[in-house]
Amino acid sequence: MKSWLGALRRMFSKRKIQASNPAFSGGVGTPDDPFQIRTEADFEQVHLRPEAHFVLVESLRLSRPVSIIPEFAGVLNGNGKTIEGLCCAPNWIRVLEGELIDWRLLDCQITQGADPELGRGVGLVGTNVGKISGVHLRESVVRSNLESHNAGAAAIAAVNRGIIEACSFQGLIDTVGADAAAITVQNLGAGRIRDCQIKGLSQILTQNGECAAAVCAFNFGVVQLCAAENRVAVVPHRGGPGAVGGLVSVQRETGVVALCVNDAEIRVASTEQKGVGGVVGLNHGLVLSCGSSVVIDRGLGLYVGQLVGREADGGMLQDGRLMGARWATVRATIHSTERLRELMVGGLRHGPLVVVPKNSEGGEGTH
Repeated sequence: MKSWLGALRRMFSKRKIQASNPAFSGGVGTPDDPFQIRTEADFEQVHLRPEAHFVLVESLRLSRPVSIIPEFAGVLNGNGKTIEGLCCAPNWIRVLEGELIDWRLLDCQITQGADPELGRGVGLVGTNVGKISGVHLRESVVRSNLESHNAGAAAIAAVNRGIIEACSFQGLIDTVGADAAAITVQNLGAGRIRDCQIKGLSQILTQNGECAAAVCAFNFGVVQLCAAENRVAVVPHRGGPGAVGGLVSVQRETGVVALCVNDAEIRVASTEQKGVGGVVGLNHGLVLSCGSSVVIDRGLGLYVGQLVGREADGGMLQDGRLMGARWATVRATIHSTERLRELMVGGLRHGPLVVVPKNSEGGEGTH
């Protein structure tokens, strides 16, 4: 009897060990010898070892939705390989404390109905407090129906408190009752976004949401060296009275947008927006050395600017550029710095405002 009970205990103990230490195609999960992801079965087991190091050694085409990873503190290295058909309910990684690097995602589908537990929004990552680097989504779709102005949808991360760098998105962001952006909804004070691109043939749409932008909806941190291409459309269709920016919708007092360029189209159906700008919609912070070639219909409302839609208290624009052949023609006919500022910044300007426009050849304009 005792020997039978002992054998039973050993069998269950072995199963428990196997469940907590899943088998991968290679590696032991350390920085020097990461677990190897070679098959779909390997990929599905990542959530069982959220503290480990992984490397993707073969490109994969997934056939079923993947499991949510509540928290991840290890390193997921995509190794430049491609994951095709990643389908998940947001957020695939709820909280990222480690690193997600060098991933190529093709035909990624992130879809979510109303879910109050998602808090501030949906994305590939819920909240990033670690580092996301070199993650590229192509032909991908993010849809949400949160019906909450406290939430939004983005492709990379819903909320960023860490670093997002060298990432790109090409596809569709489509929300109902929520803010929309391609990289992150909220870039908070410690957040840094740099060298990110929103590629051509993309659309960022929001219906009855507050804000829409190519990079982030709300910026409290730093956004630099980011760009949106000329086939990207930022469209708040039947939108609410929010702000719309080519790159950032609303920038708060601590926010900085620097060395960024927008070449994306902006279409606004509503005239209720708080600010519509080629780079930033509503600016409370600093916009430095940014350029835009987009032409926005100023007949949409008072707060429309080709660089900044509206400057709030403390907002500042420095070294702004109207780029491209169309603006070169316009600049040639303008001899007033004040008139040029009116084109760059729409609406009423309160507090300090410094505008140093430069022409396309890099020479400074009049002060």
